[in-house]
Amino acid sequence: MRTDMKLSLSKPLEEMKPHYDVVIIGSGYGGGVAASRLSRAGLSVCVLERGKEIKPGEFKTGALANVQAAQINGRKIQIGDPTNLYDFRLGQDLHVILACGLGGGSLINSALALRPDLDGLKRRGWPGELFQGDELEQGFARAEDMLGVNPCPNPYQFSKFKALDQGAKQLGLRAEPKNTAIHYEDGINRANVAQSACTLCGGCWMGCNSGAKNTVTITYLTDAFDHGADIFTSLKVRSLEQIDLQDETSPWRVNFMDNKARRLREKLGLATAGKNGSESCLSSSSVSANIVILAAGSLGSTEILLRSRENGLLLSEQLGQNFSANCDDINLGVNQAGKVNGNAQCQDLDKVGAKTDLEPVGPGCMGYIRYDKGPFKDKPLLIEDGVMVPIMSKLAPMKALLAGKPKRAMKMLRDGPYKGLRTHIQTYYLVTHDSSDGQLV
Repeated sequence: MRTDMKLSLSKPLEEMKPHYDVVIIGSGYGGGVAASRLSRAGLSVCVLERGKEIKPGEFKTGALANVQAAQINGRKIQIGDPTNLYDFRLGQDLHVILACGLGGGSLINSALALRPDLDGLKRRGWPGELFQGDELEQGFARAEDMLGVNPCPNPYQFSKFKALDQGAKQLGLRAEPKNTAIHYEDGINRANVAQSACTLCGGCWMGCNSGAKNTVTITYLTDAFDHGADIFTSLKVRSLEQIDLQDETSPWRVNFMDNKARRLREKLGLATAGKNGSESCLSSSSVSANIVILAAGSLGSTEILLRSRENGLLLSEQLGQNFSANCDDINLGVNQAGKVNGNAQCQDLDKVGAKTDLEPVGPGCMGYIRYDKGPFKDKPLLIEDGVMVPIMSKLAPMKALLAGKPKRAMKMLRDGPYKGLRTHIQTYYLVTHDSSDGQLV
């Protein structure tokens, strides 16, 4: 059993078998749960992840480090290592930030763990059979148990939660503490991994270096590994194809390319562009499976299917339609009357907590305001407390300067991120419903 989170889950490509019962593309919440359950059922399972395996203590912190750990991808641009953690996708009408690494979005989310709005799912046309009986509730409970979901102890001890509640009172509401997938005490999780307590540094977004955040990596994927799943990283899946088109039960072929080999070719100045600007498959390979599970996120899974359809796979014309960005947004409330203390404290792991003069920030997100008035009566808006990550904090003085406020910019620079004006900025995560009429091409 893997009890140490510093031990590797991923295997070298040379150990990949030619065929598995199941190949899972992606290693976030969907892929991780599938890998755990199917490997427990005795099936041979292979997990393919395009990013790297990053262990607690290896996440880069600080503004410059955030930039170095990023990649930017658009129709005519590709900057940074394709296995870098922060993946910025530049679209024509929408830009998205994704996680790229073993564990998917759980690596850089705020670890807030809310159950979905079942009425909202019903309105969106989810099959009615899902809501019959108590199986859905049992599934939520099992997920919460595996992810170690629990509320932050005494959230009112933290300035940023008190600031959130003060804002709620101005709306005639109260801020609600909510569950997080974080260990607040040293202990052993459900996957038998020893975890340290949260250091309350607020750096959940950048990767948890203390190992307190219950990511998919140290929960579901560890469980899958312990039950025989093979996990491979730095492999980008390009397309799927059915080996025998005349046989509906025919196995599938998953075509992928080695992201590490791709980056090496770029550094050596070797061509990687193929027909119509597509990436070369000189470093490509494939694996076959009876079952393929696409769990590469709404962008990744759709991209793979669209490319597969271009290569001849028969798929619905509805593919890529009705895309939703979850109506997520980030806003800043500046010049708050009280101290917010909403800047993530991003010292190196061995220095976390060493600055005893700094008030703890708390977890990246620990509660929300549920606003259900006016246009949000039927589709509530959640206003969640957040943190300013180093790159955001670093740019704050520049933003003030561009706004024609040089004195404010100079004061921010003089005081630094942990006192003065920047401690009076509240970061809000806003989540509601959109029209779900986007299209991915």
